[in-house]
Amino acid sequence: MVHTSPAEEFLETVTQRLKDEGIEEYRQEGHIIAESVLETDYTKIRAGLADIPTAEHEDRVDDILSRRLSGEPLAHILGFAHFYGHKFRVASGVLVPRPESEVLVEAVVSAIDLLEAESPRILDLYTGCGNILISILLECKRASGLGIDYDSVSLDCAQQNREIPGASGAEFRLSDVIDELGKLEREFNIVTANPPYIATDEISDLQVEVLKHENYDALVGGADGLDHFRVLADGVQRILIQGGLLFCEIGYRQEESVADIFKKWGDVGFIPDLNGIMRVLIARP
Repeated sequence: MVHTSPAEEFLETVTQRLKDEGIEEYRQEGHIIAESVLETDYTKIRAGLADIPTAEHEDRVDDILSRRLSGEPLAHILGFAHFYGHKFRVASGVLVPRPESEVLVEAVVSAIDLLEAESPRILDLYTGCGNILISILLECKRASGLGIDYDSVSLDCAQQNREIPGASGAEFRLSDVIDELGKLEREFNIVTANPPYIATDEISDLQVEVLKHENYDALVGGADGLDHFRVLADGVQRILIQGGLLFCEIGYRQEESVADIFKKWGDVGFIPDLNGIMRVLIARP
């Protein structure tokens, strides 16, 4: 008979409770909750090396699950989100990093490897908690970058995330994207962006946890969801060094509309995510 440790039983109980309540990513969230509460990692739990759960641990789980089942995002409850192999500080109201944004990071990392620039400069627009810019810099030690966002809570999280070892090359600025695009000089090899791209009439289709707990302005991109792509198409060219590239996350089935907006650019293409959905615009003036 296979012996199950108390920590493993704790993990399975948390996971089952999430499943019973209809949480879609119940297994992944169960792992994250158990790791956080027990202050260990999944490998140690499965190896029987984690501490034995206490009544205090059980109370902490009850509190987390109560908030989670009321619709609060797990990342906001715990104060962090996993992204590209790292933990990023987030807070209530801050856009939670999504796994699909990792496609953008991978594309930029590959592009930087091909750049001849000795010290590439990256501009990250709508930076949020800084997860995209910092993830790129952690992979590309010779690069540095500037992240822009208008939201002070998000920027506070980004500044905290700058303390991740290896992220000191990131600078963050509280400002409006349109204002900055009008003031910045031509000094960036790469511009990255994860703009709001949900159409106004589609916002009601979002999950309750997104609608109630994440920044509305970081989600909605105008009546057709394309307002910010128009801003980028008009404003980014002048700040890119010759040969520079724009990498921008797009929404579901937006590639044709976005390509039309960028028709005056020299080269325009799209990169799919693991589900074959076109997820990232890559464009060169």
